[in-house]
Amino acid sequence: MPRFVTVLGCAVDRKIRTRLAIFVRNLEGPLGKVPLDRAIRNDLALFQELRDSGASWIQISNALAAAGAQRADGSAITGDHLRSAVSRQLKRQTDEHGEPSAAHRSPPTTSKRRPPVAKKSPVSPSSSVTTQNDHHTRQKLPAAPTDATNKTSSVLQKLARTRQLRET
Repeated sequence: MPRFVTVLGCAVDRKIRTRLAIFVRNLEGPLGKVPLDRAIRNDLALFQELRDSGASWIQISNALAAAGAQRADGSAITGDHLRSAVSRQLKRQTDEHGEPSAAHRSPPTTSKRRPPVAKKSPVSPSSSVTTQNDHHTRQKLPAAPTDATNKTSSVLQKLARTRQLRET
């Protein structure tokens, strides 16, 4: 007897297929449809295992659709809807129990973060721009340098000026 079955073109473990079928049955309560968030809360481990095994949200939603899962209005549960519902339940679980377990933590990002913007940048005293603040008094702001090799300083000065103008 094969251990895997095909669901919408994907091989699915029989145990997972059985658990998905149970999840779909639990979407129906004695008084009608059970909210998706509540059903996910009751079987959050299933979705964590599927995600840990490498399944995408779309693949999981397709497997749910193949098992017969539907929203209350009869439409299919989308990958985005499923992702947001699971995310809410993980956040709720974290809020109730404090520190999340390793399975609930987001993986560390490998993206490079930009360094923080400097608050003040050096400016030559000869160049300045005049503006007004809330008290209608004149205040001197540094002007952008004209030297092409000092582009970073120019950007920082423009950001500082924009921040200062927004504060007034």
